[in-house]
Amino acid sequence: MAEVRRWSGNDTTKYSIYNKELDQLEAFVRTHKKIYIFGEGKIGTAVAHYFRQSGFRFDGCVTSDDMEWMKSDYSQNPYGIVMGVGDGLFFEILPVLYRFMHDKDIFIPSSDVRENMGNAFSIDYARENFWINIFTESQCNLNCKSCSTFAPVCKSGRYEVDQLKKDLLRIKALNIPKINFINFTGGETFLHPQLLELFSCARKLFPEIPMNCYTNGLKILSVEDSYLSAIHEWGITLIITEYPLPGLHLEEAYQRLDRLGVSYNVIYSEGQKYFSKRPLDFTKSTPKYKYYMCPRYKMCDSLFLYKGKFYKCIYAFMSNAFNQAFGTSLITQREDYLDIYKIKPDDIYQYMISRIPYCGYCSPIEELVPWGISEKRIEEWS
Repeated sequence: MAEVRRWSGNDTTKYSIYNKELDQLEAFVRTHKKIYIFGEGKIGTAVAHYFRQSGFRFDGCVTSDDMEWMKSDYSQNPYGIVMGVGDGLFFEILPVLYRFMHDKDIFIPSSDVRENMGNAFSIDYARENFWINIFTESQCNLNCKSCSTFAPVCKSGRYEVDQLKKDLLRIKALNIPKINFINFTGGETFLHPQLLELFSCARKLFPEIPMNCYTNGLKILSVEDSYLSAIHEWGITLIITEYPLPGLHLEEAYQRLDRLGVSYNVIYSEGQKYFSKRPLDFTKSTPKYKYYMCPRYKMCDSLFLYKGKFYKCIYAFMSNAFNQAFGTSLITQREDYLDIYKIKPDDIYQYMISRIPYCGYCSPIEELVPWGISEKRIEEWS
């Protein structure tokens, strides 16, 4: 039977996935001639990484062992401190700092920001929480406004079986220590004419890794029983996202999956369904420090695999399709992706925790767009 995950509707039309905290941090750094990060553990290291990726100037990390010279130095040349330790250490550290520092010279990121940075910019976390999204098919039998893969305006493109086998053999040869699971995504995966062969290829090479296939479910009733039985045989779990199409009822499809023993989960929205639109800045002028606001640093520990390359950003991956549709010039640089034939596992984890040049195109503000049919206008993504 299905495991139903309920996603509630949201009546907000615009929201930001972050508060003004990192804007305040940028102003704090800009108004201090010297900056130190307090902490050299997981959080302090993560904050320092964020500073380097954002182009923020800082003069090093300090710890409790440095208190004496910090006190002497501050009396002559006041500086700023950004706290990069867990809450549990605050009662020990802050009283000492406040004995010789002004409150305006100490910046304390919120607990959530420190915890999230500690994970998002941790090589160890990336190594333990890594999974792969195989982008199978660019076409879709829906036409959703503000689709994150640009499917309504994307020309045909799919992952050929021979290419996938070659790429997965390379990934197997890399001996990546841990792959939590493998997803097949799109577009609409069931439109790929050799989807079962893709499943077979992946399962034979990675027999123990859990695998999921994302679909809108519209094709489930039109394929043969043998097709669905093969999905069961290869141990693929279907992740079915329901859309509010008039007259759409998938209960019969679910009954069929149950009868054939196919594992599946259902995702649907209670009330209004929304798509998330992240407006593009065609001037590529989004400040570097805002890259951390991207939902991918909040939601995903995965990379997209497509024809020999890993991408951390679906926008960067699909930018050529957008350019062809609208005559824009969104440029994907070499640093925006990884060539899987020229890397080692450590390169993957470093890439996962780092900013890419394409981040300059993306606004950190998201707009919740009520689900609807695309009119294929550029305003749906800008």
